[in-house]
Amino acid sequence: MASNIPDFDHLPAVEGMLQGCAWGVFDHDGRKDLRGTLNLLTPEVVAAACKEARDGVSISLKELAYNGIEVTKKALFKSTSKKNQMSTLDHWLERGGLVARSVLIDFKAWYERKAAAESKTYADAICHPIGGHRIIVNDIEAVAEDHNGEVLIIRTGMTEVFEAPIGTRRFREDLQTRQFSGVNGTVAIAKWLWNQHFAAHEEPTVVEGLGELWDLKALSAHCEETGRYSLLFTSCTLNIPGLVGSPPNALAIS
Repeated sequence: MASNIPDFDHLPAVEGMLQGCAWGVFDHDGRKDLRGTLNLLTPEVVAAACKEARDGVSISLKELAYNGIEVTKKALFKSTSKKNQMSTLDHWLERGGLVARSVLIDFKAWYERKAAAESKTYADAICHPIGGHRIIVNDIEAVAEDHNGEVLIIRTGMTEVFEAPIGTRRFREDLQTRQFSGVNGTVAIAKWLWNQHFAAHEEPTVVEGLGELWDLKALSAHCEETGRYSLLFTSCTLNIPGLVGSPPNALAIS
């Protein structure tokens, strides 16, 4: 499937849209496609991803949420619109959820190791999630030589600061005036993501995307311990027809 789609520079032009719009790329036999890059998750790709589960360790990527909220359809929709979520339509469930090989780009750990090696101190030695770090393609490739996979996960440490009991109020106040650290929103990044054939990506900031605000601390620790940053990844949305947002119910399995 991946070999049959055009690279970024050769995507067909879509009237009224910027270059790089992928509308219509996966249309077939006159039928409009609703799955987009999920079409890249063929049975062969999913079967290969399952081989990443070698250690029998399952790590939940779900942030603690919904404290004290009555679990009803209305409440779940409201909470998912502001918290840990993966944008969804009914076709996500129809295809059996998302099963793929994920790759963790632990930008926070890499940045801080690099800063220590350069003898940086204090604020300069810390990758702060609202420090305004702009992650570019060269950074991603420097963090992990093997960044092949279908789900790209990037860690900046956002949820760890949110959940810290000390300084949380100051942090939330800083959110109003400071810049989030995250992937730089440039054409170069969009081109790289498309040409790498990722089916989905997650970045733990409050920027809207396929996934956000996932707790990656345990995943980071496990990957550092094992030396492997690619894992089997699963995610299945709530079985409520018509939802446009849902908790990801995401697992990384090593």
